[in-house]
Amino acid sequence: MDIPKDMQDKLTRLRKAVDSREAEAICLAYLALRKSAATNGVQAREMFELADRALSRPAANVIICAFAHRHCPMCQDGMTECEDCEGAGVLNDGRNCLACDGIGMTSCDFCRGTGWAPPAMMAPEIAPGIRKKQQFVDVEKDLADLKPIMLGSDGRKEGRLTTEQRRSLQRWAMRLRARLNSLIHDEDLDLNTEEKKRLLQAVGELDAYLATLRNVHAGK
Repeated sequence: MDIPKDMQDKLTRLRKAVDSREAEAICLAYLALRKSAATNGVQAREMFELADRALSRPAANVIICAFAHRHCPMCQDGMTECEDCEGAGVLNDGRNCLACDGIGMTSCDFCRGTGWAPPAMMAPEIAPGIRKKQQFVDVEKDLADLKPIMLGSDGRKEGRLTTEQRRSLQRWAMRLRARLNSLIHDEDLDLNTEEKKRLLQAVGELDAYLATLRNVHAGK
């Protein structure tokens, strides 16, 4: 088929976005290509065939991965600045801020602390279950990275960390817990009983670790 000039430009944009490896750029480029295809009367199957050739690889896999990593536009990786302490983690009298447990950030209400873009920002033809499956894989990798740090934690090694190091760990654990909870309760993912049990156990471990970090912050 003859490719309309507008679509050629959008395919080039998609290829450059994929080369950049930036999820948001890939998502925006794909949405622009999708709009161009609809305008030019090109069916989805034909559009993906053109995208496959432009990228020299299956375009759907790249696009699904990009949308699985698309960020919430209202926060920074699931966190927003605490309004009570204005991000300081401490109040004017020097006490730790109770609203944010002294880390200067609170979970984003828009994405519920996951840092993931909401469904409204996703392309509807990308099945939610497939996208969530990619997020599930990513969360398991993230959990595997954090587990050795949590293992055997009793507060003593956390006490030797700088305040910013502890805050960073707490933000990481909070975001991971939010993502686990999101996946556990997502019907599109269709987790089996064993997978749910494993994720629920991980949530419990994260709760215990967060409690340890909060106690260190509070000097207990």
